[in-house]
Amino acid sequence: MDDRTHFLRRFVNTAYVASLAYLERSVPFWPIERIEHLQRHRLRSMMQHAYDTVPFYRQVMDERHLRPRDFKNVTDLSALG
Repeated sequence: MDDRTHFLRRFVNTAYVASLAYLERSVPFWPIERIEHLQRHRLRSMMQHAYDTVPFYRQVMDERHLRPRDFKNVTDLSALG
């Protein structure tokens, strides 16, 4: 990868992260229902990623007959412990 391509990729990634940070600034002012919906979405996404990519979490969930879709809110994480 040449320097120009590397610079362009870094610039695009930095712009993307900056735009996400800008959007995240407003989250504390959202209605609680919308925040909870976002939390549930992020939790499901995180648990699916952990199940798909981390053998330890896949093994723990399989042993406990859990699937990523079983995690509805953060209190459900205690099932892993």
